[in-house]
Amino acid sequence: MTWVYVIFILLAIIGSIFFDKKDGYGTYKLAAYRVLYLYMICIVGFSYGLGGDKFDYMGFFKYYYSGLDAIWDCMASEVVRHGFMPLWTLLCLIVKTTTDSFYVLQFALALMVNIPLCEIVRKHTDHGFIFLLLYFLSETFFQFNTEVMREGPAIAFGLVAMEAFISDNRKRYWLFTLLALGFHLSACILFILPLVRTIELSRKNILIILSVTFVCWILSDKVLIPVLSYFLSHDAGAIGRKLVTYTSIQTNFFGFLRSFLSMMVVPMFAIYFNREQEVSSSEKEYRERMTGLLILVAFVGCVFAGFTRFFNYVQIFYLIMLTELIAHLLETKLHLIFRLGTIVAAFAFWIWYEAAYWSKIDFHFYQFFVPYTCIVDETEDVFFREDAYEVVCNYSFYEDRIKEAE
Repeated sequence: MTWVYVIFILLAIIGSIFFDKKDGYGTYKLAAYRVLYLYMICIVGFSYGLGGDKFDYMGFFKYYYSGLDAIWDCMASEVVRHGFMPLWTLLCLIVKTTTDSFYVLQFALALMVNIPLCEIVRKHTDHGFIFLLLYFLSETFFQFNTEVMREGPAIAFGLVAMEAFISDNRKRYWLFTLLALGFHLSACILFILPLVRTIELSRKNILIILSVTFVCWILSDKVLIPVLSYFLSHDAGAIGRKLVTYTSIQTNFFGFLRSFLSMMVVPMFAIYFNREQEVSSSEKEYRERMTGLLILVAFVGCVFAGFTRFFNYVQIFYLIMLTELIAHLLETKLHLIFRLGTIVAAFAFWIWYEAAYWSKIDFHFYQFFVPYTCIVDETEDVFFREDAYEVVCNYSFYEDRIKEAE
């Protein structure tokens, strides 16, 4: 049933041709845009066994009890045992008690993630169909909806919180920050947003940022990781153990270079080449503030490979910048080769990631999502994905990248 993917891609291309050349979102363009992202929600909402991480959540959901009589004890227990934040557990218990269907849970999550995300995106780009195409082709859509299912709502609420903060709506910012944190601990990155300064990229700033990142990566192995590992090595439940693991993951030079290029260099170039675009003062402030946050989380992800997931909170901003770059590519010949090279590099990294091959298990990363499997055909074998996921999530699979906590 992989044709459902082909239909989405074709509709996004047609939409970009007929609607994205128009400024704003008129009645028909907005309706078409919403229909297309609702179709995308249905793709994952009616999916059966897509992804790898999802199998873990299916297993946890199966053993949740039905009933809300001991809800507080259950939420507290899940935090300690698995590091699951309370709102995630609450949502699972509500669905378990009312329908006892994991499909309802995954559909509810798809709505919670993609509706606020897509509605925020259209505030920052008139080229919504190009964005949806990039969101899909980059597999960010699949990541947010099947791989980081607890983090997905946190990212969506985090986008609302960022929007509120930049618009000086502090009450709304704190409300959605706490909601995001209620689903996933990684949302703690939102607490530093008030400390992030606006950044307007220049060639000098880019050179300084890239140089500092490289130097800090070199020093991290000898200074930062041992220090953090020392403070995190005491038993603090599931959350503490995750933090120790994340800070202990290391990369060789080529691993660093891949993160460095894909999370920092290419996104900064995409932002840099959009700087001459005429935008409103509020949009300019949004881009400069989000640029500061992107650089910060990219820096953390490059220096500490275990914390690359923080980049999820700025991934949508990066895709918006790529959307704008593609939409305005031919408006001027200035830096055309470099702008085109940035777009090609972004696609190259996505293809590289999606085509990743694990020879130990004869499995490509894209097989977590291709072919498409739907709930109307539960007889189809999807558990080869679970088998692959269990292998690649085994820390011994990455033993050459994990160092013992000091």
